[in-house]
Amino acid sequence: MAKLSEAEAAVYDRQIRVWGVEVQKRLQASKVLLIGCSGLAAEVAKNIVLAGVGSLSLMDDTPCSSGALGNFLIPANVDGSMSVASASVVTLQEMNPLVNVRACPGLGWSSELAEGFREYDVIVQSGGNLAERQQLDEWCSENGIKFFTASVHGTVGYLFANLQSHTFTLKEDKGKEASDMCVERTKTYPRLSAALCVPQKNLPNKTHCLYFILQVCAEFQRRLSRPPAAADIEDVKSLARRMAADGGLSERLYSERLLSLFVEGAGELAAVCAIVGGILGNEIVKVVSGRGEPLRNFFFFSLHDGRGVAQEIGCA
Repeated sequence: MAKLSEAEAAVYDRQIRVWGVEVQKRLQASKVLLIGCSGLAAEVAKNIVLAGVGSLSLMDDTPCSSGALGNFLIPANVDGSMSVASASVVTLQEMNPLVNVRACPGLGWSSELAEGFREYDVIVQSGGNLAERQQLDEWCSENGIKFFTASVHGTVGYLFANLQSHTFTLKEDKGKEASDMCVERTKTYPRLSAALCVPQKNLPNKTHCLYFILQVCAEFQRRLSRPPAAADIEDVKSLARRMAADGGLSERLYSERLLSLFVEGAGELAAVCAIVGGILGNEIVKVVSGRGEPLRNFFFFSLHDGRGVAQEIGCA
């Protein structure tokens, strides 16, 4: 692995002191693709560009005139016909000229674009519906590419990680004794489709209500071949009640109020994007560096109860 240049060592000096030169070099050798340039994606992109990933590709052909209002990377005076991805690239490149940031044509994954996706170590999807996320997750699993997906709906948000079989190092736990010794661990992850099919009896204690909401939205889309919209809220509530009754779901896992907030959530709240995007950016750094135990495999957040919950669901 190549040595760090003087410019790189100077820019990354503070974080090198935290995680060391080898971790920084692994970061700089990584290639990340971010699909969908939402407000949440902007937070993720900012975090990993400042950390010093090797290259970041953005995919979102949406014109800035109709793009995500929450994307703070888009300059106020931007040409409205410019794609959201291209406008975001300009700002990110200014944040860290040492990172190769580029825009890729397209709005999301498709079988026609699959060959070009193989070059990446990590693919993150922040746009699209659950069915599209599951399709991309299946493809990433078959091709050994780490996959993350995340979304913010108004005041609530979540992220999911499928790292397949992931090996990482962490400091050995010696109780009260300090230790600089590192141990290697390997953990396996389920695909999104499998993680969303876990029955209540197999769920961890205090599973966040957002998990059941994802199950409801996935079932709605399976039946109607489209994701639920705000106008569907009464039909979604009816489906949720039936699913809750059929599964013997306890009240702790079902919140009709949170379901409404998720389905009817207007846009992305910046504070929620910052929280979920901060967690996701940190997870990407851990995964590409191989240092530290990564999330396994969901993170849920609701501004209404202030809870940020990392949970392991469907993992062997």
